[in-house]
Amino acid sequence: MAWQAQLYDWISETNNDEDIRKIKSERGKKPKIDQVREKQIQIEVREAPQRSSLRRLRGKFQVGKTAIGEFIHKKGYKYKKSGDSRRLSVPLLIFGSKEPLKAMKSR
Repeated sequence: MAWQAQLYDWISETNNDEDIRKIKSERGKKPKIDQVREKQIQIEVREAPQRSSLRRLRGKFQVGKTAIGEFIHKKGYKYKKSGDSRRLSVPLLIFGSKEPLKAMKSR
């Protein structure tokens, strides 16, 4: 149960002399995109669009994923998911079988 995990967290925090009523610093709203971050995001998207996913930009600039998406849309960049081009490089083994699956067809 979730409440039991929370209870155990509170017990361990009080044993470490931490105040469980105090809100931790990493909680709350993430910072807004200021002018410095705007320029950094634009440079990042222009230089390496293939590496500019919302999750990666969110982590790099410490801003929310929604804020990054709205900013990219506002500036006119097209954000779309790239096609899934992953292929298996080794034969796939079926559970319980000792022979590799050889009937794999390329799409």
